[in-house]
Amino acid sequence: MNICIIGCGSIGTVLASALSEMKEIHTTYLMDRTFEKADTLSNRFHDSGAIKGINEIKGKVELVIEAASQEAVRMYGPQILETGIDLMIMSVGALIDDEFFTRLRTTAKAHGSRIYIPSGAIGGLDVINSASIGKIDELSLKTSKPPKGLLNNEYIMGAGIDVEKIERPTVMFDGSAGEAIKVFPLNINVASILALAGVGKEGTRVRIIVDPDIDRNIHEISMRGEFGEMRCTVQNKPHPMNPKTSYLAALSAIATVKKIVGVVSIGS
Repeated sequence: MNICIIGCGSIGTVLASALSEMKEIHTTYLMDRTFEKADTLSNRFHDSGAIKGINEIKGKVELVIEAASQEAVRMYGPQILETGIDLMIMSVGALIDDEFFTRLRTTAKAHGSRIYIPSGAIGGLDVINSASIGKIDELSLKTSKPPKGLLNNEYIMGAGIDVEKIERPTVMFDGSAGEAIKVFPLNINVASILALAGVGKEGTRVRIIVDPDIDRNIHEISMRGEFGEMRCTVQNKPHPMNPKTSYLAALSAIATVKKIVGVVSIGS
């Protein structure tokens, strides 16, 4: 299989490194809005090359992994699927736009391509998927982050809050997943995934807390429904290259690639 990665930041770098060690992957193409960044990264691995535009991969790859931004999903997603190439989306917040997500699904179906959404930085997604077949009465997410994980957020700064001066756990947001994704587009992909897997963006409650006493991103999921109850807590170490991203998010993308190229699939 040949793969293209869009975005050569923290997640893209981890992915490129992992793919270079997988015997099932023959060539990895790298693309970034700054070509020099993609070129520099490609020089670190064998069977890897940098490209300047998405048109260069037509007929060359079977899967594109978006690891850049919601903007990149909106810009390239439809075009990729129209060529019959599968697409893995990391910036899941882009899919909260119902009209856009419907467009992607319709395009994929028409052209025989598939859309993959890794579980990202959380656990319990298999339970949520299964529970959603029945009735879910309540689904909520409590996310706690160290101050550096929410630096320069426009919503917080607009409220006149300096997160670096916070001395105790403080709630920054309490509302629906849909609203959380709008005001924390770079920090809360977890809410997007939960909303898509469970009861939707308006039915999923999200609380975001800044905690100066922690050094990792903590996600606590609670769910209640016909199946029973679930509570799941994941304490993620921030990615060393980008404190706004959990390292587990990159690992989940690698796990998804292994599931795609493998012959055994574990979990629903």
